[in-house]
Amino acid sequence: MICLAFAGCDDAAIEDKTVRNPVDPRIARAAAYADALVSQMSLAEKAGQLLLIEVPATTDSTQLAALAQMIRQQQPGGIFLPQADRFVQAEIAYRCQQASPGPLWVAFDADHRSGSPPPFPKLRSLGATRSDSLAQRWGSALGREGRSLGAHLCFTSAVKVAPSGVLLANALGSDPDHIRPQSAAALRGIAESGIVPCLRPLPTADELPPDTAGHALISHHSAKQLLAHELAPLHDALAGQAPLLQHTLTTFAQLDSLPAAFSAFTTQTMLREGLRYEDVLFAPEFPQAEAVPGAAELRALCAGADMLLRPAAPLQIQQAIVQAVETGELSEAQLDEKVSRVLYRKALSGLDTLAVQQPDSTQLSGLAPREKALEWEITTAALTLLRDTESQIPLRHNAEEMKIATLAIGAKRRSPMQRAMEVHAPMDHYLLRENASEKACRSRLARLKRYDWVIVGLHAPLTQRVDTLPAPVRDLLADLESETRLVVAHFGEAKVLGELDTLTTVLTGYEDRPLTQKAAGQFLWGGVMGNGRLPTKVGSDLCAGDGLQRDRLLRLSYVEPEVVGANPVFLAAVDSILNHAIWQGTFPGCQVLAAKNGQVFLHKAYGHHDYTRTRRVRLDDVYDIASVTKIVATTLLAMQAYEEDTLHLNLPLKHYFPELDSNFITIRDVTPRELMLHQAGLPPGLGKLAYGYYTMVDSVDSLRNQFYAPQPDDSLFTVEVTDHLYFNQHYLDTIWHRLRTIRVDTNQGYKYSDVSMFLMKALLERIYERGMDTLLRRDYYLPMGLQTVGYHPLDRFDREKVAPTEDDRWWRKQQLQGHVHDHTTALFGGVGGAAGLFSDARDLAIIMQMLLNGGTYGGKRYFRASTVRKFVSRQAGSRRGLGFDMQRPVPQLDRGYCCISASPRTFGHFGFTGTCTWADPENDIVYVLLTNRVYPRARNGKINRLRVRQSVQEAIYASLGLSAAQCVVADSSAADSLRGISADSTLIAAQP
Repeated sequence: MICLAFAGCDDAAIEDKTVRNPVDPRIARAAAYADALVSQMSLAEKAGQLLLIEVPATTDSTQLAALAQMIRQQQPGGIFLPQADRFVQAEIAYRCQQASPGPLWVAFDADHRSGSPPPFPKLRSLGATRSDSLAQRWGSALGREGRSLGAHLCFTSAVKVAPSGVLLANALGSDPDHIRPQSAAALRGIAESGIVPCLRPLPTADELPPDTAGHALISHHSAKQLLAHELAPLHDALAGQAPLLQHTLTTFAQLDSLPAAFSAFTTQTMLREGLRYEDVLFAPEFPQAEAVPGAAELRALCAGADMLLRPAAPLQIQQAIVQAVETGELSEAQLDEKVSRVLYRKALSGLDTLAVQQPDSTQLSGLAPREKALEWEITTAALTLLRDTESQIPLRHNAEEMKIATLAIGAKRRSPMQRAMEVHAPMDHYLLRENASEKACRSRLARLKRYDWVIVGLHAPLTQRVDTLPAPVRDLLADLESETRLVVAHFGEAKVLGELDTLTTVLTGYEDRPLTQKAAGQFLWGGVMGNGRLPTKVGSDLCAGDGLQRDRLLRLSYVEPEVVGANPVFLAAVDSILNHAIWQGTFPGCQVLAAKNGQVFLHKAYGHHDYTRTRRVRLDDVYDIASVTKIVATTLLAMQAYEEDTLHLNLPLKHYFPELDSNFITIRDVTPRELMLHQAGLPPGLGKLAYGYYTMVDSVDSLRNQFYAPQPDDSLFTVEVTDHLYFNQHYLDTIWHRLRTIRVDTNQGYKYSDVSMFLMKALLERIYERGMDTLLRRDYYLPMGLQTVGYHPLDRFDREKVAPTEDDRWWRKQQLQGHVHDHTTALFGGVGGAAGLFSDARDLAIIMQMLLNGGTYGGKRYFRASTVRKFVSRQAGSRRGLGFDMQRPVPQLDRGYCCISASPRTFGHFGFTGTCTWADPENDIVYVLLTNRVYPRARNGKINRLRVRQSVQEAIYASLGLSAAQCVVADSSAADSLRGISADSTLIAAQP
């Protein structure tokens, strides 16, 4: 293998590629250093300088001491870090450099990163992005990692050109014109970080299929043509930089009868003369010698290589080099030239004066956030939609019209893609072994053809097969294509992509990594954009550059916090606040969600449903959201009626209810605008109009039986209040009749009232002549793919999925679980304008995001942008929007329903049960917190006294660098009570 390296540490070396240029003082100093040191070294020390050995991954003190002793005795030219946790790598590098008598190169392999954090996507994924900026950031990330490890050399295949038809994992692609700008950007990123890139420009034999390994890699017949094609990116790199180069063992049949590593023609004619390369040349990694140790390595050195990369037996090879010099097989002048070249490069990079420093754990830990963000960007940008004949992607059909199934072929359990997809719509999941029999495939077909859509994932080891798809799997895909709408997502090698050319919709992610699968699942629903292009030709119909553009974001996506720039340390404050709130008895459990720019970066559940701690809160559990119903139910329908010109905000109620046009009716002149701004002068609740009916539950049987029954019937007791408690429907008319003459204080100004939304519900149902629950489900919840939000949750879910609210000992005499907590809404059957909805955090976030989007979600428009602006904007003479509560015009610390950092345009609502949701248009942030703070008693007011909802919100803003408060991040042990979060200015962060 050939490997080159940029002299990123020295600008002069970049400008002038002549190794021994005496004009520049730094070059002259490096040359003098190398010559002086070579003259003082023994043969064994010189031979040691030609070895770049791999060291074991260990943290054992005894083994580290032995490793240090070996470095002192053998004095190798450098070490190659093992694949291990970066903290282990940094410690090994430090110990070896500390033990080395002279400058020691430390190298790491960018092509095979592992350990912590997870490795970046492969080069083929980076190549699919066609993005020079991502390539440079990729290189910069490698450079930062190298510096933090104490490394100097980074081995990479960024200039490698893959043979046409072969999608190599560690190659940007097969088109040199495509590779050249990306590889240049990647190498520039590495070099600018102070790390020397070591280049592998050609594939090795084991990277190629059996039919090409051992034969010519190229279709050209001259070294000149090879330089113009396969080595074109390398030529560009050498033209502007000064990298190091590594040989490959692959045979050039048309150029030489020898492997490149043993070929003086390749080394001298092609590299030294053709590319004018005068720097360090690394030999390939030879397999463990079976006959004479060091024979292959010596042959490579004699052919022109300078250093041996990861030799199998370093001590034996060092001795073999010394013996070769003594016997004349390798002249001492040749040896001195190689050692001098190595030492010169080390000095030019500053290793001769570089102080050895202990690893900085803070610096090592600080790499993760930027790396995770870059990893996500590369992964999503690489997603390549190869075929979409009917423009089905992203999926944008109504959930109620779609019966969806997923099939993971080759996965042993539910795949990350399946889990990522199910958050957007209900669906059924199936698995199939990669070697499934024809009978098993037919069985799956019988089930799957009943669905409208089938999303198939092809996973490893199926996608790593050398041959073709198994016949039963190929036939299954063909049958599904004819029976239903089929989408195939391919993960892994590209060997089988060519067999999918008859399918309508094909997506490839290039790697079978959980993150790639997660991104693909979201891409199919429009949660992420993927505009990748195929890096090389595959099969007969797929060409390099193929790929369809899908650049519209339709739905929320789910990402790691680092992707949106959230600081994990500040975000840990959310854990502290909520865990301490649970510990203090503020509520037994909760859900929290936060999204930035349409990307959900925080979605967690805490605690339990109740204080028996028998069921933990799950992300899809539902809570009674109380007054949040006002904005995600009643106000939505009001906006719809306003757009349809059936709701006129300034016309009085008597216009919609002619029966109210009487001087005896107090509410006749109240307008919808006044109701939605709480300026109608209505009392907070129905009060005495309904109070008597609550107390009747304790009356003597003869009286109680007029109002309540333990079982429903078809004539009187049709209103279900809760389990085994049904109200006489005729008394609802009585309440409505009395409500018409309720006291209205026209001089009151703003006065929050649930009666307002009670009347708005009646008004909207009069306009549409249909129940509000039916309207909402038909027009909004089902089309948006919402899976939990709605009234009457026990009609849709098991009781254990619903968090309990109050243990009501006054009226209903039982624990409320799945029945609305609000008394008035319960008396009217659980469907209210002020309360009654149950939901999880995700569904509420989708509704709020739809409003932030100006009325669109999932590719469908629900409202005009002008309508949304009107309702979520502060109204004249009020601090509120129409139906929506809002942040104060001038936010104040410890005041208001929002944290101080939320912008004045922030809109949303609180709920009595301990819930809230807010959307900030200026910062594009959605925040949802759901609790059951009324359990077991509604008088528990700790959530307000401690301002838990506001403190969590402030922690979220602080994590994004948007906090307007003076945030204090403390160790969790200092948070001995929730008094510390009662002020927005104090955030208690979990200990990292």
